Amino acid sequence: MPSRNLRFKMASRSKASRSSGSSRIGRTNRTSIASQHSDVRAVSGPGSVSSQHHLDHPRPSARQAESHNTSPGALEDDATTEIDNNDDDILSEVIMAIDMTLRGTVGCCYYVAREEKLYFMEDIQIGDVNTVDTLKTFIGPTVVLLSIKASDSVINLFDPEAKSGESASSTNDPFRLPFLLDIRPSGEFCYDAAKTKLMTLRLGEIDGTQLNFVVPGDHVAAHDDDAPGQQCQLLRLAGWIDVESRVTVGCAGALLSYLQRRRAAAYLPGDRAAHMMFRVTTLEMFSLRDKMFINADTLRSLGIIDAEAHPHSHNRGPNANSGAKEGLSVYGLFHHLARTPQGKCLLRQRFMRPSLDIDAINERLDAVSVFSRLENAPVFDALVQHLRNVGNMRVIAMSVRKGISGPAPGRKSLSRSVWTSVREFAFHALRIKDVLQDVIGGDNIAIRNKILQNFEGYHLAQIGRKISETVDFDKSDEERRTVILPGVDEELDHMKRTLDGLESILSQVATRLSEAMPAELRAALNVIYFPQIGFLVIVPMDPLTGAAVYDGSLEKPWEMMFSADDQVYFKTSEVREMDNHFGDVYGMISDREIEISHELAQYMLQYEGLFTTCSDMCGELDSLLALAQGAKKYNLVRPRMTLENIVQIEQGRHILQEQTVTSFVPNDTLIVGGKTIYGSDADQQYISYTSPQYSSENSESGPSMLVLTGPNYSGKSIYLKQVALIVFMAHVGSFVPAASAKIGLTDKILSRVTTRETVSRAQSAFMIDLQQISLALNLATRRSLLIIDEFGKEIFEMGLLSSQPSLAFGHLEVKVDSEKSQVDDQITYLYNFREGRSTSSFGTCCAALNGVPGHIVRRAEDLILLSIKGANLVVACCQMPEDEAAELEEAVRQMATIFDLANIDKEQIAKDFLNINLNDEPKASLSDIFTVSAVTDSHS
Repeated sequence: MPSRNLRFKMASRSKASRSSGSSRIGRTNRTSIASQHSDVRAVSGPGSVSSQHHLDHPRPSARQAESHNTSPGALEDDATTEIDNNDDDILSEVIMAIDMTLRGTVGCCYYVAREEKLYFMEDIQIGDVNTVDTLKTFIGPTVVLLSIKASDSVINLFDPEAKSGESASSTNDPFRLPFLLDIRPSGEFCYDAAKTKLMTLRLGEIDGTQLNFVVPGDHVAAHDDDAPGQQCQLLRLAGWIDVESRVTVGCAGALLSYLQRRRAAAYLPGDRAAHMMFRVTTLEMFSLRDKMFINADTLRSLGIIDAEAHPHSHNRGPNANSGAKEGLSVYGLFHHLARTPQGKCLLRQRFMRPSLDIDAINERLDAVSVFSRLENAPVFDALVQHLRNVGNMRVIAMSVRKGISGPAPGRKSLSRSVWTSVREFAFHALRIKDVLQDVIGGDNIAIRNKILQNFEGYHLAQIGRKISETVDFDKSDEERRTVILPGVDEELDHMKRTLDGLESILSQVATRLSEAMPAELRAALNVIYFPQIGFLVIVPMDPLTGAAVYDGSLEKPWEMMFSADDQVYFKTSEVREMDNHFGDVYGMISDREIEISHELAQYMLQYEGLFTTCSDMCGELDSLLALAQGAKKYNLVRPRMTLENIVQIEQGRHILQEQTVTSFVPNDTLIVGGKTIYGSDADQQYISYTSPQYSSENSESGPSMLVLTGPNYSGKSIYLKQVALIVFMAHVGSFVPAASAKIGLTDKILSRVTTRETVSRAQSAFMIDLQQISLALNLATRRSLLIIDEFGKEIFEMGLLSSQPSLAFGHLEVKVDSEKSQVDDQITYLYNFREGRSTSSFGTCCAALNGVPGHIVRRAEDLILLSIKGANLVVACCQMPEDEAAELEEAVRQMATIFDLANIDKEQIAKDFLNINLNDEPKASLSDIFTVSAVTDSHS
């Protein structure tokens, strides 16, 4: 008997995935897991079984491999990969609907896909475009829904370049805006229809109190006794949101309609997985009253947020994930210190929405203070290490709900399987809980107490243990699908043992079939098993005839199935008997593993709320650790927050400027605002935060306005910006760049620093400056910080401002050495803040430093001296320089000499000069005058 070289060959393909008939995106959990597990291969794999003689086993050609392996399940595999690649983009969407009536009532709601939460606000009465702009900056949407009845000013705010009556989405470049603008029919913003849509969400019916409130007019079916009435649904809805905010509720209706259209475009009708996309699980109210007002101009001019095009051209795109990167900004100094995606998202949200809740600010400052202690350095490092392995459970839970349990090819963020991510999250969440118990001085830290209270160690450990006892992670990584461990299911173990024993069975069948063949052809016979196709007999192809060298006997002819790579594949009675006996054993194994994976997914989803809560808390902890690490890295100190209307800074620094220079000169600041009258409407929002530890009867005395003067390059703009940045960072909950700081609650930071000119605004730069000043003055309250840079020059000489207790003057010190011969060597900038006005602008020195020619600089100095003496500068500018005056005198003297020698009639020349035609060429006319006069004198 010739020796046989036995080896396995099997295409890893699931029969269950072949039977799927769902839509491109939506599928049931079981079918989805099957399609994700499938890894269609027409070449050797770990599960294939064959018996062959000395010849290598033939592989089907590319064309035939495609024909046998491309199936609906394979298409679903590609679709699942495409869906998985879009999960992060879908979860990063923030959809905002906003509307403003003709009377100025502004309503707004927005949906955060990552949180599955719909936010409402109370209608704002007497609002304007500035209110809409504030909401846009506050929310940071990726999609904006507007009514077609919206005013042109509102539409121009979102899309200044849009033509009248057109939607931005209908233009040639829908991605030219940082968000997708969709203008919808006004009927979608109807209040009654929106209220009905909200009631149909049926939120809280499972976990909430079960009751049935029926009023006359409700139609209740006999078999629908458990369904709450419309009035009950309305009462439940009114307990979460203000249903009397009619404009906001109308916006919610338009937003829900948009979500439904997105689902309808992605799923086929009747697909049970459709409700998982853009589902709404929570309704919540939001308000701008506990957030600092800071508009987009201020964010950019102060360098707080600075998105710039990604340097890699392949990473530039329309969405927020790949279209831009953070440049040199205050947020950019901290965002790379966060380790989790949810932590980065929360950190950016806090920089976009500084808080006015002094208790919340101090909670963050307490946490940053404790984590930045030297004795907590080992704890800090351990927390950072564990957070590196914590994923966003909202994304992972979405994958589990869809039935996606394997990795997405080519997707870096999902390089591990879902079960690996869940198991590691449970493990590291428990380790984070243990590590937080070792924090020194952290007994009163809010985030620590929340984690210790909400991280249910028993359930997390049970889920992690169940996953570890169910999934074979090593083989899952090899086969790129979920493989179940032995001992979990007896039926599955029996089928795997059968598959493993096929090697000897195929060898016996090959030996028996080769006995009936000619002796010279026995070594070429091979028996192989393909999933879905079954068992096959393979013989070589005759190169001359193109037929098989052997196709069975006359009594038992073999049935040809296909040919590939000079090999012919047959079905015989023996292999058909094996098909009937064993069936598609590999497909049955995959089906059973899918069922077990589905059961494991359902078990995990029972604790989805626990996982998402823990994930959000990990994100909050991550954001605080990023602020703590930034405090140590950038040498920041804790500010003292107070309800007093004061900004008192000692040795303050500009956090961005000091990153770009070798040394930075710090300066002090003291600004005291108007006294707060508790109980007034302007300060009503602070009453709830007032407590003895924050309030003080004895306030500091100081100016409410500081006017800073000085020459160019002396650091005026840096000083102004550093004050605003320190106040801003304190309200974020971050430490600040200073030796010490006492910061009172500041409701608004308003600025007129940079002029944002654009061709889309038919306004001059000066008009834009005036608009910024007008907006700032109209919005300012006694608790606002207003920063104005280079506006209204040379007003002191006009005597419009005089010194008074509420107005202080300051300048940045400059050292002048008049003994230096060169102008550019005479001035040295010290950058020290000093009280009083600057005595000189040192403009000529700045001009000399920037390469202005010396004679121009000297002329400017002469004019400055004349101005100081009170001379008339108009007369001074009209005076002829000495060299030009001497040249003119010489020309007059020479002309008189010429007239005397030529005996020219001077009287005649004067008459001709008075009669000259000014419309003619002046040179030609003068030449004619002198020529005629000379000829006349010669004749006489």
